[in-house]
Order: sequence, then C-alpha cells, then structure tokens
Amino acid sequence: MKQIFFFISIGLVFFLVSCEDILVKTLPLEDFDYEDQVTFSGILDPHLDSTYVLVSANQAITELENNFVHLENAMVALYYENELIAEGKATDDLIYTMDPTSALLPGDYRLEVAHVNYENVAIANTIIPESVPLKNIRFEEEVGVSIETTERLDAVRLTIEDPPGDNYYLLSFDRFIDSEDTLVQGDDTLFFNNSIYYELYTNDALIVNDWQYGFIFNDEAFDGRDYNLDILIEFYDEDYDLQVILDKFKIKWTTLSKDRYDFILSNIAYQNSQDFGPFSEEVSIHNNVENGLGIFAGQNTQIYFIE
Repeated sequence: MKQIFFFISIGLVFFLVSCEDILVKTLPLEDFDYEDQVTFSGILDPHLDSTYVLVSANQAITELENNFVHLENAMVALYYENELIAEGKATDDLIYTMDPTSALLPGDYRLEVAHVNYENVAIANTIIPESVPLKNIRFEEEVGVSIETTERLDAVRLTIEDPPGDNYYLLSFDRFIDSEDTLVQGDDTLFFNNSIYYELYTNDALIVNDWQYGFIFNDEAFDGRDYNLDILIEFYDEDYDLQVILDKFKIKWTTLSKDRYDFILSNIAYQNSQDFGPFSEEVSIHNNVENGLGIFAGQNTQIYFIE
C-alpha cells in the first residue's frame, strides 16, 4: 500500500507540473485597427485655483510596458462662449496649466489641443453647470447602529433644492478630520495632531457609493423637487469630541456636467471589473474628445460646513 501511495504521489506531482501548459494558455490576438491619437484629460471647476490638462500620446494594448509619453510643445487653448480665455503653459512635469483671464462662469466651454505629431486638432466641448445649493444641512447623533459592527451611527442629513431639468451630483467628505491635541509631561508640553477616522454609508438606492469619488447620483427620480438625503457615519474612535467634528467637518457638494458624470460611473465600473480577472466584462471609459481620446469636463463645487 505504501508503494502504491508513493507512485500515486509521484504521478500527481508530474501531473500538476504538466498542468502548467493547461492553466497558462497563450491566446492569439485578432488584428485590430490602431490609430495613434493625442490624449488629454482635465477638470474645469470654478472652485479650483487653476485648470490643469495632461496631454500625452495614446498607447496600444499590445505594448507590454506602460510607456506613458507626455507631449511637449502642445498648443492648448480654452474657449468660453467661443472666445479665447486661456492658453496652456507647460510645467516642469509637462502638465499644462491655464489661468483664465476672468473667473470661470457657468456656460459652454471648448478645449482645443494641437500638436505637430497629429494632423487634426483634438477638441472637447463641455459645460460648467449652474451650482445647485444644499437647502439644509444638519448633524444628528445616534440615529442607529451598524448591522455589520453593531457600533453606533451618527448622520448628516441634507436637503437638495433640485431645479427642473437633468442634474448630476457628487457628494464627498474629508475621509478623516485632524484636531490638535496637547500632552503635558513634567516641564515639557507636546503638541500633536489627532486624526478622527470614520466610514460613510447610505441606504439610498439611488446613489452609487465609491470609496474614491464619494456619492454619485442624478435627479431622475426627484426632478424639480426637494430631496432629503441621509449619510450615515460610523466613527472608529468612540471618544471623539463632537464640537471638533462640527467645526471641521467639510462637505464638498458638486454639480456635474453630463460628461463628468458618465466618466466617473464608467471609471468605477472599470475599476470594479478588475477583481474578476479573466472573467471580467469589457468596460469602455467615457470619452468626449473629438479627433483624440480622453475626458475634459466641467463641474461646479461648493464647500459647506456644519453650523
């Protein structure tokens, strides 16, 4: 019996080694049309100090290395209502910055990117939407408990004053709050920052909650009406100072253009698909560039604090 077991074991080892040819399979790649195109990306937001545009060459899927090529000496121009308001200036890391001649206002914008390597000018049209205010913000303690951890939940309750028409929103918070603390040891006094970490949830079925972006949704279900939204908060430190929370809890409330909204959702879908490996479905990242690839989209951000 021992000899039989020994031979079976040896055979199993050889079988597993030979399985490498079965488990690792090189698949032929069908011919596909590849066009060398200029690629650029950027966000247009009145809340930002400057507008940054990353300009590069695209890359074929067959290239084994990530050869990210910044394009030097690109002509980058921003237009508002068909009037030139800014031209891009390359920084040391070849990111193009633009400082408009006047404040960015809601309306129609166009970005044009030209480079000697490409025959056609790449163009992206977008809008900065009108800002939509939050009608009411309040913080409430102990609204329930977490199903997963049974820890207490607090909440930020918001009311959106949604105007008629198609509107797209992004809601995000600082992921942690820093507060200064003091420690006295004898004659020495130490000052240090204390970080209050927390997790955010919502039970609202209309909302996509993503760790990178925040809470993304549109107004299709409540077009032109006030809408109440509850964001649940689980603090990891039970000994937090509520006044510190209320003083420093920053809310970023952003009205998105349709292109910015579509890009965020497609990027989330793409990132989520990576976990399925070879079983992943094909996901296309939203693109709004004519004669090129990429995304240049507007948004309008407001910052709120809980009073």
